[in-house]
Amino acid sequence: MTHVENSAVKHADETIFLLYSLRCSAWVFANALVSVYRIVDDSKRISLRAKLRKVKGILSSDGASAFF
Repeated sequence: MTHVENSAVKHADETIFLLYSLRCSAWVFANALVSVYRIVDDSKRISLRAKLRKVKGILSSDGASAFF
């Protein structure tokens, strides 16, 4: 994850889904060399969102509200 965070250009995307009635998020963080996948429950989503707001460099996304 550190490799992606330290990249000048990176991409992030989130997909929300239900797993046995538990709301979860599947995240992908990527740069030109590495892709990192994380599946988290809804309570950890907030910390990932906060982390994205502090990203330096260029972050590409699909424009979903999770990134703003």
